[in-house]
Amino acid sequence: MLQTAFPLSPAFLPQGEDPAVYTDQNPWDFPELKEAIAQDVLAGLQAKPAQKAIFTKLREFTILQRLFRVALEGKLGERFPVEKLIGLTEATSGSVVYTRTPRWTPRSGMLELSFFFDIQPAAQLSRSIPEEDANAYEFQWLTKPLKALSSCSEMGGESIRGSGQLSNLGAIPVETWRQRCDLSAYEDEVSRKCESTNSFDSKVKPIACRIRSLILYSKEIAFARELRFALGVAKDEQLYERSSP
Repeated sequence: MLQTAFPLSPAFLPQGEDPAVYTDQNPWDFPELKEAIAQDVLAGLQAKPAQKAIFTKLREFTILQRLFRVALEGKLGERFPVEKLIGLTEATSGSVVYTRTPRWTPRSGMLELSFFFDIQPAAQLSRSIPEEDANAYEFQWLTKPLKALSSCSEMGGESIRGSGQLSNLGAIPVETWRQRCDLSAYEDEVSRKCESTNSFDSKVKPIACRIRSLILYSKEIAFARELRFALGVAKDEQLYERSSP
């Protein structure tokens, strides 16, 4: 493109733009040719029904792709039921030929790795608590979720120990992840400590609120993994790893 290849400042600039700092944000867009190109394309499609059918499918695919991207990024609002995309995928999986695109998702294991890094301090804290304190009733609201975080963290280490491949983290089965990293059972009690106005609880409130944030985080990760498996992304990641040099 002329706008990006030449080292000289562009000859025609919007009024008031500084030639030294101006950058064309849309170097592939030609407003003067846009309408003519659209008319020529439509005329060609009308003359060739087979190509028109292909164009129609591409247009529908593009619209759906953009819709799902907006949905998965949470931009359809907090009330949009993203979790129902799993059921939609399962209900429509047999109606079309599934074509995998492993090169589009080359981030196998990064989601899990980020989570394991974030829970490391809590997992280490769990290992440093004396056994007698960990078994004390008044501290079980804290020690139980900490032990669960520690167990979850250990699973991450076990998955990549030896091979060092991040793809092993992404390949952890949903049920195995749920057994080792599901902290939802502790959410209510930890939340009560975090929201308590009791003077005694105020001493542990910061810890309780931090543990609650990790519990909520773990729920988001679990859902993201379930959605990823349902949409076939995990399979794509495995294929990408196999095809990489």
